[in-house]
Amino acid sequence: MKQFFTLNLDFAGFFTSSLCAVHCAALPLLIGFGLIGTEWMNHFWLEVFFISFSLLFAFQSLYKNYKNVHKQLYPMILAALGFTMFFIALQFHGVFEIIGTSMAGICIAIAHVMNWRLVRSLKMERSRN
Repeated sequence: MKQFFTLNLDFAGFFTSSLCAVHCAALPLLIGFGLIGTEWMNHFWLEVFFISFSLLFAFQSLYKNYKNVHKQLYPMILAALGFTMFFIALQFHGVFEIIGTSMAGICIAIAHVMNWRLVRSLKMERSRN
């Protein structure tokens, strides 16, 4: 697992997606306890930043590895599901938005881990042969 944390697109995608999920889940708790104001964390451009980098990393990593390495659609389907959930959840407010966006970030993060594992297993298999 240590190899996963080296600088690669799957780690970057996992990191930004996880950060997004934490942001979506922690924001209501922090506001509820009066620990922070909403001005900086619930900012439109912060969300655009998270979504943009997650989309960029997902497309670069998942599609490239699908096309050139493992030919498995599962990571791309899971990421597409996550982004779809995210955009649907943003249309709502309250609990559904919080749960939906958090679950979307988790789906995207899992898609990157899944992609990384597929690539790694194929590289290990090829090195044995």
